Amino acid sequence: MSFVALEDFGLAQEHPIDVKTEQLREKAVQEEVDVNRREAYELGYKEGHAVALLAAERECEAQRLEALQGLQNISCNYLDAHAHVMNSLKPFLTSIIENILPKIARDTLALTISENIVEFLEGSDEEFLELTSSPDNLELVQEVASENVKMAIAVKADSDLSNNQFALNLGARERRIDLDAAIENINKEILSFYEMNKEILSDAK
Repeated sequence: MSFVALEDFGLAQEHPIDVKTEQLREKAVQEEVDVNRREAYELGYKEGHAVALLAAERECEAQRLEALQGLQNISCNYLDAHAHVMNSLKPFLTSIIENILPKIARDTLALTISENIVEFLEGSDEEFLELTSSPDNLELVQEVASENVKMAIAVKADSDLSNNQFALNLGARERRIDLDAAIENINKEILSFYEMNKEILSDAK
């Protein structure tokens, strides 16, 4: 018995359906790949943006700390320089108080007496002025008073007064001039300044 090979039309009809299904499947796969790629890109962009922001924030913080440190260094340098200057000035100021101011007081004593007499007598209708000074300055006070006072005057010596002290009496009014106390007050102010700032000044290298 012999067989004749016949064409299978059923397979021929199924083949186009398989191709279409495959194409649809490939399209679905591609779409899924595209979606995954897009999501990965967006995720990467967001993460990259976050990393960039974090890096920028860290850079800003580093710059801020650096600037702050610079200001602190400037402040420390200024304080050190200020302390050095004040420490170096202390002997000079002490010399002025101990030597120069007393000399200035002596050299300008006549002018000081004259100015105080004129100011003390201003607007007064009294007719008698009494001046008191140290024995060493008695002649000087007499001379200055004679040049500035038209009323009757009396000048007397008081051994308890220093050469930088004198007093004016006009009726019930009295004025005492004490240049020694003025110099001492200046000295106290300077010593007080150094005492209040001794910690800062002692830290100077």
